[in-house]
Amino acid sequence: MPFYREHWDAAGVTPEAIRSLDDLDRLPVVSKREMQAAGPEAITSTAFDPTSLVSARTSGSSGRPFTVRFDPRWLSVRRAMFGRALMAAGYRPGRRLLMLTGGDKRQPPAWYRWRYASYKEEPARLLDELERFRPFALYGWVTPLRELARHALETGRPPYHRPSVIVTTAETLDAATRRLLHETFGARVFELYGLTEMGTAAAPCPSTSTSTGVFHLAEDVCLTEFRELPEGTAEGGATPLVMTNLELYATPFIRFDTGDLGVPRSASGGERCSCGRSLARIERIEGRLVDSVRLGSGRMISPFQLTIELERIPGIDRYQVIQEDTDRFTVRYEGSEKGADERERAARRALAAVVGPRCEIRTERRPNLDPPPGQKFRVVESRLRGESA
Repeated sequence: MPFYREHWDAAGVTPEAIRSLDDLDRLPVVSKREMQAAGPEAITSTAFDPTSLVSARTSGSSGRPFTVRFDPRWLSVRRAMFGRALMAAGYRPGRRLLMLTGGDKRQPPAWYRWRYASYKEEPARLLDELERFRPFALYGWVTPLRELARHALETGRPPYHRPSVIVTTAETLDAATRRLLHETFGARVFELYGLTEMGTAAAPCPSTSTSTGVFHLAEDVCLTEFRELPEGTAEGGATPLVMTNLELYATPFIRFDTGDLGVPRSASGGERCSCGRSLARIERIEGRLVDSVRLGSGRMISPFQLTIELERIPGIDRYQVIQEDTDRFTVRYEGSEKGADERERAARRALAAVVGPRCEIRTERRPNLDPPPGQKFRVVESRLRGESA
């Protein structure tokens, strides 16, 4: 790993210096910005044949897209982590699962009993799919699930089929949406915390009530550190999450600053929870608060519909979308001056494809989008009154 070799040499750390978990503190914390700047070749292990690896793009709530490479073994571990998290929410293999995705995935074999539906579909069509497929569990981003529940209430069309479990991901599940989903569908509502770099890093505690959420960290795969901040800079007891992936060897993430904030329930494992697990618990995730977007038609769309489009544009090192009004948006980004005109045209086209061609979309190139220490970065920020997610 050229990237780590350079960083650890600079920090004066030799292989002989690492002998136990206590020595982890000797290694410098690395950021997504540093790994992005180094490039895919520098952050990929030379122990692997590049043709055997699978490339993935990551940005999520950080607004900083870059490419990582997965080895086949990690793909298996990641699938197992996701399956374990679903089972913590009450799902069991063989039960029907309806997943709201981007709509570009091939449907799995019928015996799998999973079905994909696009989050881009209108709520009425998603409700039809829910009633046709009759899943035990419903999984997806918060915004399309919230809009599905609102549609059922506003049209006076209560769902004839009610899933037993609803599992949300990507967007932070606020208390009001948790109640809405529970009251509309009569389901238990859980939240997963996952990252492209770490997989499903935290699964819901099965003993969680319908009004609160507590996670168990996947300590057998990811080491999680709650990094201390100067007194007075942390919000509500939340501190930055620094993680080390123990299973991804092709693109190792060692003391990686996730950009998310979390509040620990217990700092380390060992204390057995009422659900029977002894994995460390985390009270809540605060760093990935992002705002939904409300269009002039009244339709709400997930912020990640915007980020998926923007992360495909080369040359954007980091971005942020500000909704000024229902028909006015500003895209702020970090990137070089070279090629800026074409890059900004591409960004405006990408957003217009989601929010509609009648919306005004401005672009601003900025040297740095970092928020002050301890404060949350919103990759999508709505400035509409009463619409902050």
